[in-house]
Amino acid sequence: MGNRCLLRGRSVLGRAAVVLAVTLATAAGARAADEVYVSNYTTATINVYSRTATGDTAPLRTIQTGLDRPHTMGMDIAHHELFVTNNRYANPPDPAHVPAVMVYDLSASYPFNDAPKRSISGPATGLTKPAGLYVDMVHQELYVSNDLDSGSSVTVYPLSASGNVSPIRSLSGPTTGIEGPIGLAVDQIHDELIVASYKVPFGGSISFFARTATGDAAPLRTIQGASTGFNMPLGVALDLNHDEIIVANSAYMSVLPGNILVFARASAGDVAPIRTIDGPSTHLCNPCSAQARSRRSSIRRPCSWSRASHAPTPRTRTARPATTETCARRPISASRAPASGRIPWPARPPTPATPRAPASPRAGSARTRRWPTARCATTETPARVGMPARLGSASRAFPSFRRR
Repeated sequence: MGNRCLLRGRSVLGRAAVVLAVTLATAAGARAADEVYVSNYTTATINVYSRTATGDTAPLRTIQTGLDRPHTMGMDIAHHELFVTNNRYANPPDPAHVPAVMVYDLSASYPFNDAPKRSISGPATGLTKPAGLYVDMVHQELYVSNDLDSGSSVTVYPLSASGNVSPIRSLSGPTTGIEGPIGLAVDQIHDELIVASYKVPFGGSISFFARTATGDAAPLRTIQGASTGFNMPLGVALDLNHDEIIVANSAYMSVLPGNILVFARASAGDVAPIRTIDGPSTHLCNPCSAQARSRRSSIRRPCSWSRASHAPTPRTRTARPATTETCARRPISASRAPASGRIPWPARPPTPATPRAPASPRAGSARTRRWPTARCATTETPARVGMPARLGSASRAFPSFRRR
């Protein structure tokens, strides 16, 4: 099984087979259009198939213009855009082959309209050999991992970045422990960046950083050691519904077919996985990416409520309490794409409550009462709101208004 997998995955299909496995799962987010996008590393193309395609099926269309060793893809469904890394070295410089991130419209089709909408490339970008990619639609940021033998990094750009632009932050240095990063994920609930590295001791590591970490920052925690079973982990997925990390353990440089390792999300150090998908019946062959789809559509964060209400009032009163409600945006699980085209649009700011103008006392009224300002700043007559004219009766009916 192991030798046959090695022959089929490397000698016959070459590196393109590995990249296909990465991008096929990543591009599954195109469910809204019922399409699957597959990048081909060697032929420098992206094939687009129907979601239900099977057998010897021709692609619906292809994308070619501007591609050069396309590696990982990501999607921004809200803006109908496809991101893909051109996995080229920056050094030595070669004008014909430059590292870049290309951005296409999801409906791009060669040879008619597949020109990229924009690209990120140039010496200021910090792209050295872009491989992994993650699109964060919640924070409108693009994460790119640069896979080097030494000096690897993770660079972050605005999702709308174009041209020779500097990253808004870059994570690199010996303290980070990053070397050979490919898999990326963002935990929107715990505000963490997850990086899978395969060129580190003990076969690989999974590092957790603060999402906004920059420079030579130390990870919050790292899963690494002989007990982990890592063997060139190339993909990482996050299942927040079950609080788990799913790792595609490729074993690419060995005769082994690889396996899938599952850890508790909060794991740290030299820990064994809580379960493993492994063996001949799995038909695994150097897995490079993993995605998790849970029964629940997404992770919901509890809403934050702010309510300024009036004191209890009789049924005859028409005024309602002024309510201000703010709720954190419902994020997408970092391990899967939005279902059925549901998009996490930016949350609208809460609408401030309009204060009520003080009511003027009715002419001829025998008595005017001002409600306690801590609860209601409206001045009204008891008769107008349907309350007894006598203060004693009002105090018995509504204990919270008793004279202080």
